[in-house]
Amino acid sequence: MLFALMANAAAQAFTLVVLPPLGRSLGFTDIQTGALLGLSALVLLVAAPIGGTLSESFGRKPVLLVALAAASAGPALSALVIGARLNGAITAMAALGLLFGIRFLQSAFAAGLLPAAQAFMADSTKAEQRAEGMGLLGAAYGIGAVAGAACAFAIGGTAPVAAFAALSATVTAGFLAVWTMLREPAPNRMNAMEKTPLSLTRLLPNLTVTFLAITVYGIVQHVTARRLQDGFGLDVANSISRAGVTLMGAALSMALVQTFALRWLRWPATRLMLAGAGVALVVMTVAATAQSFSRQFRAHFGSGPQQYRENIQLALR
Repeated sequence: MLFALMANAAAQAFTLVVLPPLGRSLGFTDIQTGALLGLSALVLLVAAPIGGTLSESFGRKPVLLVALAAASAGPALSALVIGARLNGAITAMAALGLLFGIRFLQSAFAAGLLPAAQAFMADSTKAEQRAEGMGLLGAAYGIGAVAGAACAFAIGGTAPVAAFAALSATVTAGFLAVWTMLREPAPNRMNAMEKTPLSLTRLLPNLTVTFLAITVYGIVQHVTARRLQDGFGLDVANSISRAGVTLMGAALSMALVQTFALRWLRWPATRLMLAGAGVALVVMTVAATAQSFSRQFRAHFGSGPQQYRENIQLALR
């Protein structure tokens, strides 16, 4: 299951890096490409709770299999459409319409992947192991994000169709692994007396912070390649390649900070959020005003623990 989640995250990260600049080569406007990418987030918002409910009714494994089948079919069909458009076999509007349909169906059917995986992990672990199990899910997504960005760096700019096909094959391997090796866990039902109703009022500040953080990071993923292309005069292939290595560095940096730096700092959650927001403000300002690729890369990735400490100190001041 962890391998399947990693493969799906790699395919998603690759799409976010490659599609913005590639869309221009396909004849799409930036607004059209942005709407294409934003569609999946909107569909997930509606379909994810439905996927979670279905996993309660029909089991975790069936929902995982349906989601992975959709996650595998999406990149494969996208490769066919993109290849046809690059070869001039279909018009830009036809390609855009087909990709909209593919992204819609992929997001609708794959929306249950994370809820079902989280429920599977909750059913498969004891209370004292649950945080570690959920951490493994996060690690799988983090590794997948690094792998997808690395794929964009390596071949995304020169052979996007082959890359989409390879990522689809990787997700298919994850589907087969879940189908043949994963056993449906026994439901880990809480006693009705132990259930506490959710208080949206108490959760609202945390939900707001999470919403803003994911919004900013989503914009960074969409805009980085275009920033390199427009700001530094790079062609499509080079902008994809350099955006891939930049976002790969960002994903790796986040994984290292979450794994090691947070244990070393041992700060309260509120202080960590304030410091993180301050560091984000500093590095996003540097990225927005950078006049060279190397400076923008350092803004995303930093230059090691010493730079990280300096950024934190500056943010706190």
